[in-house]
Amino acid sequence: MKLRDRVWLIDSWLPSSAGRLLDAGCARGEAMKVYARRATYAVGIELDPDEVAAGLQSDPALELRHASCEAIPFPDCSFDAVVCADVIEHVHNEVHVLAELRRVLAPGGLLILTMPHRGWFDLLDPVNYPRRIAPVLWGLSPRLYNALEKRTQDLAPEGRPGPARQAEHRHYRVQELEALLEHAGWDLDEAVERVSRGGGLPYALWSNVVYFSSLGLRRYPRLQRWVRAWGGELAHLDYRINWGRASFNLAVLIRRL
Repeated sequence: MKLRDRVWLIDSWLPSSAGRLLDAGCARGEAMKVYARRATYAVGIELDPDEVAAGLQSDPALELRHASCEAIPFPDCSFDAVVCADVIEHVHNEVHVLAELRRVLAPGGLLILTMPHRGWFDLLDPVNYPRRIAPVLWGLSPRLYNALEKRTQDLAPEGRPGPARQAEHRHYRVQELEALLEHAGWDLDEAVERVSRGGGLPYALWSNVVYFSSLGLRRYPRLQRWVRAWGGELAHLDYRINWGRASFNLAVLIRRL
């Protein structure tokens, strides 16, 4: 697996000997296999049972469990390192999840979180387009709405206007995340040790290329793969640049005391 974006960053932040590692929200476990090289034991949890099944079918040696980050099925202090990559923005209760992540993390352990950054270009997040345009698009052209609804799972079901299937893809500033951590029971001394804000306007535009190519290039899978591969290289280079308030991505490292 070629290391790009958040996987590259997380792998560079993990210590050479990470001990017991949990990947919370691991999808099919592809990234977890990278992190596991640094761990004595690695396990992933994923809410989507289809992703777990696909991961185990691809590699039966993986330890993947169908579980929610709001109810992690491990005892207190089970892990020396916890990774939660681009998950927190999707969950129903962020404070509950952050409390669970702290519960299963042993004293002295590391938590690495990645998420979208609330900056200058968060309005360019394509995941939020359907829920914002659904009522407008329905009013302008129900036929166009229905045609688009067949191509994406993000719009409201059965062509009905209103909320999208998915909740808002939330973006965060560091200060907002720190406030959530405090509400979740993290000690005030357990400050964020490292921060990365990478990927600016080029990365935001690349996210749009990926999103719309998945809609418009389905009939041309080879072209779609080519666009994603080359664009992904450019996006990774941009991810490594700290754009500050103009950044599209946020990553933090926190040590539990």
